Amino acid sequence: MQEEPAVRLGDRPARLRFGIFELDVPAGELRRDGRPVRLQPQPFKVLTYLAANPGRVITRDELREHVWGREIFVDFERGLNFCVLQIRTALGDDAQNPRFVQTLPRRGYRFLAPVAAAEAGEVETPRETRVATAGAEALRGDVPAARTGPRLARWAVWIVAAALLALFAVVLRPNRPRPQTAPRAMLAVLPFRDLSAVPQPHFVDGLTEELIARLGSLNPSALGVIARTSVLRFASGTESVRKIGRELSVTHVLEGSVRREGGRLRIAAQLIRVDDETHIFSETYDRDEGAAIPVQDEVARTVVGAISRRLLPMPQAASPKHPSPEAFDAYLKGRYWANKGTAADLVQALEFFQESIRLNGTDARVYAAVAEAEILLRMRDARPAREAFPKAEHAARRAIQLSPGLAEGHVSLGAVALWYHWDPDEAERELTEALALNPSLGAAHHDLAWVHMAKGRPDAALTAIRRAQELDPLSPRARVDVGWVLLRARRSADALAECRRTLELEPGFSQAEACVAEALTQLGRHQEAFDWTTRVLVKGEAGPEQFAAIAEAGRKEPKDGLREARRVQLERKLRRLAEGKAGHYGVAVDQVALGLPEDALRSLEKAKEEREPMMVLLGSDDAFGTLRDRGDFREILKGTRKH
Repeated sequence: MQEEPAVRLGDRPARLRFGIFELDVPAGELRRDGRPVRLQPQPFKVLTYLAANPGRVITRDELREHVWGREIFVDFERGLNFCVLQIRTALGDDAQNPRFVQTLPRRGYRFLAPVAAAEAGEVETPRETRVATAGAEALRGDVPAARTGPRLARWAVWIVAAALLALFAVVLRPNRPRPQTAPRAMLAVLPFRDLSAVPQPHFVDGLTEELIARLGSLNPSALGVIARTSVLRFASGTESVRKIGRELSVTHVLEGSVRREGGRLRIAAQLIRVDDETHIFSETYDRDEGAAIPVQDEVARTVVGAISRRLLPMPQAASPKHPSPEAFDAYLKGRYWANKGTAADLVQALEFFQESIRLNGTDARVYAAVAEAEILLRMRDARPAREAFPKAEHAARRAIQLSPGLAEGHVSLGAVALWYHWDPDEAERELTEALALNPSLGAAHHDLAWVHMAKGRPDAALTAIRRAQELDPLSPRARVDVGWVLLRARRSADALAECRRTLELEPGFSQAEACVAEALTQLGRHQEAFDWTTRVLVKGEAGPEQFAAIAEAGRKEPKDGLREARRVQLERKLRRLAEGKAGHYGVAVDQVALGLPEDALRSLEKAKEEREPMMVLLGSDDAFGTLRDRGDFREILKGTRKH
């Protein structure tokens, strides 16, 4: 007799939680750490039924009855296989070593992870509690009614930045000489909590980013600052300081809150040592509109005195030039949209940056931000290289003209030199200059890694890319690039291990899955490579018919399945190429793998004509190993170096 389901679909909880995932059943949405994960409706129903019955063997017939219903389904087996593959892709699960969905041959499936209603369970002491406690005295009192003053809010970044620069200058220079063997402090600047009645996300994001940039260049030999991408994971405020310190490998955490009301601004900030959660510094700033601009230096002195009256005084740093409040506000809005990262968001960001330039064309940071956005648009295949890179170069040079010591301007010039001019020597000069100015810039270490690879220095490339990873430890993109560099360095086993760790951090991350598939192929583990490749293709919207063709080809011989998967992948790239959403270089990689050398050479010629960024790495790409002895390939390769 068939076992009665533990939880029927009709009476399951509205939300089910397992690990970092949550199923919102009424909304039909799977979330990871609160962020939606793409999953089609039918796989969602299958996952919901499995998760509602954890630990119990669910037969295929039971799934048919409770998910599809009793009506005739002409190709149920293929549909269910496709659903399970999509579920594993969404969860980042592995059929060979499952954490969530286990396949029981000839029996069915079992959901392995513990499941609870979303309302159940406890979380660690929330960060907002710490922030509220530190700033409670300031936040409890009534704020006098006054005319709303947006001008003050726009200057808050400068106030806090100046204060904290002075703070760290003192913290890092105590009364007694610092031992030569003292470890380098690592700091995480967490996103400040916006407690205002009408929050403005761009303001808080701008505050966080400005602090990271300024603190990162304060005393690089003594203080490293974690990149924004990694700290954003802790924006919810539910994690303890110790957990943050453990996951980011930092010694100190800076956090705080912002409240705007009635033309006044209150900022509470606190610096916490991770190992014992000691509050080294806690201060609240309460300022009115009229005092906003000149108060920077006064606030800096106040913060220094609040830490310890026994610390040696430090020379006063020069105050930064103040842009107009309206121009600065437009800049902050641009940073907010740029940080979202999609092509559409970057275009929106550029509009705000241009508005800032129209209002005040003397702020070097805005030009550096324009350069970065243009480069990102090209790297996302959203803008032709011949359009984006010249704009980026012009903006970066203007930034350096206005502020020669602005590291971000040199990073962008280095990126243009590498990915557009194909000039690794010039790129290395610019990136080295950027890192001399601010060694905490992960983007500079990232591009420097590819400079080393383009110049045939894989060991130096690995050192640079791991430094980028250290500065952004929870960024999946930073971690997966370590895997790709390892692949280029012919260390396939290490690349495989690195990308598996990336998938533990970000299940379902397609770039990491592609890296795993490539590493397995290079290691000759064709069956596993085939499994991972099909997973990547499902993420790329391969339909059931294409999936069935790939599965049929790989049933007897995994190499044949891999070849069919590569063919489907090539078709998809050609469609995206026609839409202006892909490049010729990636097409050439698939063409040469499929034994189409003439097509691959034609694609490489087009990639050279379009000045596609990846062409600078053509000489180190083993994908084209079968073409290296051909004169026409060597001629193309010769054209990828600046003379």
